[in-house]
Amino acid sequence: MWSWPAITTGSITNVGAAFLIAFLLFVAERRFTRNITRTVEATAEATAGAAARQAVAEQTSDLTERVASLEDELAQQRAATQQRQDERVDALDSEITAETVWDALNEMIEVGAIRDGLVVSGSRTSPYPLVEIAIQSVQSDLAFMRNAPVEPRRTLELSVIAEPTPGEIGRSYFGCDWSSDMSFAAAVADIDAQMRRGSRMADAKMLDAVQAAAQFSRAMKLVKSDQQAPLGEEKLRGTLLELHANDWAITTDGLQNLTSDFFAPWAALDIKTGWDSRTTPLPEPAEGVPAESWSFLYSRLGQHVSQSGSGFPGL
Repeated sequence: MWSWPAITTGSITNVGAAFLIAFLLFVAERRFTRNITRTVEATAEATAGAAARQAVAEQTSDLTERVASLEDELAQQRAATQQRQDERVDALDSEITAETVWDALNEMIEVGAIRDGLVVSGSRTSPYPLVEIAIQSVQSDLAFMRNAPVEPRRTLELSVIAEPTPGEIGRSYFGCDWSSDMSFAAAVADIDAQMRRGSRMADAKMLDAVQAAAQFSRAMKLVKSDQQAPLGEEKLRGTLLELHANDWAITTDGLQNLTSDFFAPWAALDIKTGWDSRTTPLPEPAEGVPAESWSFLYSRLGQHVSQSGSGFPGL
């Protein structure tokens, strides 16, 4: 008869211990695996985060370098532009020629500091005559003959404005094309002859070309200084149109005195066009404007209102 071998208590204990060890190893292995997995994931995340931060840092550094490089380039361009403006405008102090005047005017026109030229006082003793120096665009006859766009011809013009007399038959505006081969003295002599032939002997005698040249140079320095000044530190209100004795300036924004800080916008001045001193009394001076200057200034302001079409020369 077949029978089971005898099982001792020690054998059972050994088997139980083996199962216990196996269970403990299983649990430990799962925990170890889980810890390893977490560690690997954390390491991977840290590595990815570090890589991302490094990539962002590199991109930020590159962007910073590009911005700094652009700022340097713009600063160099501004410095070069200001140096060119200084050279061309300051050249008027030493020599008034068609070339130096053209270069200075053209420089300020290109940056919008002036429109096409300036009107300045041309006498030390009287408001008139005035001197206007401007670059004018003249449309060629070929534009009409060919019925096609033709680039306008730009010329430098030197003009003298005599005091207008209501009802006069003669003209009060005399000028010439100031070519590069004509000296300032020759251009002034040409206009002087025109004025004398046009029965403007008194105006011709009062014309002071040296005074006009000095005033023009001063006006150009003024607009150049405003062009280069930081925002809010400009002296002029608007674009300069005319600069007269006693620091009276007519601009696209109105009437201004550079010494007293007086300023009146066009709307407040209420300038009437076509004013005739023979039939219409002169309006009361704007508050802050001396009575002895008002007639002349009112006349000049009226010229700009008439020419603007809109009633406001700034538009």
